[in-house]
Amino acid sequence: MKQILSIWCFCIAMIVQAQECERVISGVVLDFHSGEPISHADLHILNTEFRTTSGENGTFQFKGLCPDSYEIRVTHVNSDPEIYELAKDENEDIIIFLEHHIIDLEKIEVQGMQHETINSLKEKHIHDEDIQKNSAEAIGALLKNISGVEGLSTGSNIVKPIIHGMHSSRILMLNNGVKQEDMEWGVEHAPNMDVNNFSDIKLIKGGGALRYGGDAVGGVVLAEYHKLPQKDTLRGHVLLNGQSNGRGGNAVIRVQKGFHNDVAFQVQGSYKRMGDLETPDYILTNTASEHQSLMTELKWGDFKRNVRASYSYFNQDLGILKATHLGNLRDLYYAINASTPTPIEDFSYTIDKPYQNIIHHLAKIKAENRWSSFGKLELSYAFQFNNRKEFDLRLGENKNIPSMDTELTTHTSELVLTIDYLKNWEFITGLSGMYQYNFSNPETGVKRLIPDYDKYNLGAFASANFNLNTHWNLDAGLRYDYNQIKTQKFYKKDFWNLMNYDLDFSDNIVDSYADEWLTKFDLNFHTVSASAGVHFIPINATQFRLNYALNNRSPNPSELFSEGLHHSAVSIELGDVRIKPETSHKISLEYIQQLNLLEGFSFDILGYYNQINDYIYQIPTGARYTIRGAFPVYSYRQTQVKLYGIDVDTHLQLNPHLSWVNQLSYIHGEDTNHHVPLILMPPLQWKQNLNYEINSKWSPNIGINTEYTARQNRYPDYNFDISFLENGVQVTRELDLSSAPDAYFLVGLNAGIEIPNTLAKTQINLKVNNLFNQSYRNYLNRFRYYADELGKQIELQLIINF
Repeated sequence: MKQILSIWCFCIAMIVQAQECERVISGVVLDFHSGEPISHADLHILNTEFRTTSGENGTFQFKGLCPDSYEIRVTHVNSDPEIYELAKDENEDIIIFLEHHIIDLEKIEVQGMQHETINSLKEKHIHDEDIQKNSAEAIGALLKNISGVEGLSTGSNIVKPIIHGMHSSRILMLNNGVKQEDMEWGVEHAPNMDVNNFSDIKLIKGGGALRYGGDAVGGVVLAEYHKLPQKDTLRGHVLLNGQSNGRGGNAVIRVQKGFHNDVAFQVQGSYKRMGDLETPDYILTNTASEHQSLMTELKWGDFKRNVRASYSYFNQDLGILKATHLGNLRDLYYAINASTPTPIEDFSYTIDKPYQNIIHHLAKIKAENRWSSFGKLELSYAFQFNNRKEFDLRLGENKNIPSMDTELTTHTSELVLTIDYLKNWEFITGLSGMYQYNFSNPETGVKRLIPDYDKYNLGAFASANFNLNTHWNLDAGLRYDYNQIKTQKFYKKDFWNLMNYDLDFSDNIVDSYADEWLTKFDLNFHTVSASAGVHFIPINATQFRLNYALNNRSPNPSELFSEGLHHSAVSIELGDVRIKPETSHKISLEYIQQLNLLEGFSFDILGYYNQINDYIYQIPTGARYTIRGAFPVYSYRQTQVKLYGIDVDTHLQLNPHLSWVNQLSYIHGEDTNHHVPLILMPPLQWKQNLNYEINSKWSPNIGINTEYTARQNRYPDYNFDISFLENGVQVTRELDLSSAPDAYFLVGLNAGIEIPNTLAKTQINLKVNNLFNQSYRNYLNRFRYYADELGKQIELQLIINF
């Protein structure tokens, strides 16, 4: 700690040093299509405090720059953002072309955590700086920094995003423009994506981004790779991060190279190793983890015509809390009612059983052609392979054989035409196709949770934006999807009859084997989705957005065919072949206001109402004792629900150095068929961040953040009775899987400083989570029954960009 303080004091002292910087950069921003000047474009020299806006004739100027190479980020309300690279010895007068048009549902860019006035959708953006500061986080945990987003956790290692109460198959995750296919149906199947691969993570709340699919009831997350250099240059990035809780850390290294002949590439590797995590009072035995990731991309061509090829590899081993796997119903009852888990062992880096190993490969090739007098045509193909292995506590010759070994192979293709040469109109239309094959390895010796299947998808979409005038912008979209699932599955005859399948699906039986039926299903789903909205700017400081989205989501194979023990979820899951598509009707209204209070005050209020017919959800329906232990049973059901909520964001600049940010989110979910609260709805949450930053070349900053999470008082009662032997006597006890834990209040700290020099720009960051080491449990953690959340976490980070 003394060494850290010494470094920190040294860095603060260096602020007083000055450097003679007299370089001037001037230029003009022009429309790519017409060649006309673009006014009011925002220009920012990355990694500096230099910002300016282009004038009426498109001109701009930066003064007082040091002799160095720079990257200038250029954004405009009606243009996609561009990065202009300026070499150290390059001409000081430059021309920047922007593809100037009405931004559509395809790409949404917002500086920092601020809003951009584009269309009727709600969107947020996490930029590269925030991603780097949270490089050890899973993408699900990182997205929790956005209002209206929470995390559905399974222990401390697995987090997936919840957007306005929706998660799993209702959230589309786009990995470099490709829909991530990694068995997202599982509540403990977190997205297999390394946040360090991305420089931009965009979130579109709601189901209006129809290009990516009609099943995005909750929203779309678009994670994009780092932009490749456009000139002959070499760039690099090194990140080292150490963490106290888990006594581990991660390392990232990235190299980018551009050539004169319009060729550029990048390659990045990352590694993370953590030991057992800890609560304030005890070690969470068998929660160690290990991650490896690789990403590479090659581009040939210029802005008008180019081809890109990319590949990413993701491999992780995640230990599952040993206390969650119980031997019998009595152990299950006492584990859920105990204040501490059992067993608690010494700290270790060993990943023992139970654990899961996930490998994900993604390869993509994309060709793009632009015409200044017409628009843009894109053609892409992607291949994904996901292998999930879940290891249970097994004995004898099977002890090293996974209990679940599933491979998911996916081929996708997309053709998209954009017509954007018209002054006030933009049209996008496209076709998409997918083929997917799921294979479960029979050598596990365990009944498959879901059967092998073939899945096909064909989709067609169209969207249009119309800029009526400077105050009104209109947008609308329509999408059709055809989904087909073909499978064969064995059913126990008693379970078949218990589900009344003998009445509904007798024609699907193809053969009989002792106590099992062999069945064949060929399911077809036709769905239509649509959206429409308006964006109104009465005056420059005021905005309104109104959007309606109709989404139809077909059931996934897990919801239809699950039958058996899901090891890493620590539950038995039962699907229902009768489940049909769900339909969502969502209306959202957003009000954004900027005020001249102190150094600037802005607020954003988003209200929404979502009615979902035939909503598919999972509820606990009992407990079962098996040869592998005792587990709760979760069954899929359908019902009618309504959800409404509000997200509030405020930003107050108290003075040039001090800012105060607030986020408040509340959602109300109800099962209107049964007149009970909807299960696993996030409770009210209020987050604050007070940050002090000196706008100098060294950019020292320090901040304090707080998070208040209320107790969720609206939860359904799905408790049930179980019976077991105790002291030789059969007893019956109520198993409480419904009650919510108490509210909690967390405090964190963060600080950082930049150390520039002629060869590399170095940044040191310090972060403390759960500063007061508070014990608490999270309602949205499915392991809340067994253990507390993490205690204090101290992170020290070194970033070098060269």
